[in-house]
Amino acid sequence: MKRLVTITTILALSLLSAYPAIAHPRIDGGGGGGYCAWGSSYHRMYDQQTVKTITGEVVDVDYTSSGRGRGRGRGMYGGGVHLRIKTSQEEIPVHLGPRWYMEQQDMQIQVGDKIEVKGSQITYDGQSTMIAGEIKKGDRLLKLRHSDGVPYWAGRGRWY
Repeated sequence: MKRLVTITTILALSLLSAYPAIAHPRIDGGGGGGYCAWGSSYHRMYDQQTVKTITGEVVDVDYTSSGRGRGRGRGMYGGGVHLRIKTSQEEIPVHLGPRWYMEQQDMQIQVGDKIEVKGSQITYDGQSTMIAGEIKKGDRLLKLRHSDGVPYWAGRGRWY
């Protein structure tokens, strides 16, 4: 009987310790702070003062497990989607948003697509980078962030 009580106690404590991970899964696919954690360093990087528009051809589509490095989206929600755009002057990395959100959109972006990106030009890991606010492909427009940089996937009711 004492052994049954011990096993039951251990099982109950194990389940209770797992509760936070089950009840609050991280949407960024790991790496901490990621795309969906409002107030994270990623969201604070969007600067309305540096918003500009670039036009070019998509030369790479990258799925990362967090905001850094290359991978094929190992996290629970698939990490982030990043592009490399070749303009007439340069190639520039463009951060779009979480893979799960991008896959829900009507507009799919592929290598070879000619697009226009409006977003905040920042320096990330020592490299000129853009955080996309809007993407125009042909006559279609995909809005990713409000004008103040708050992502549409973050949930309007929480910050507005």
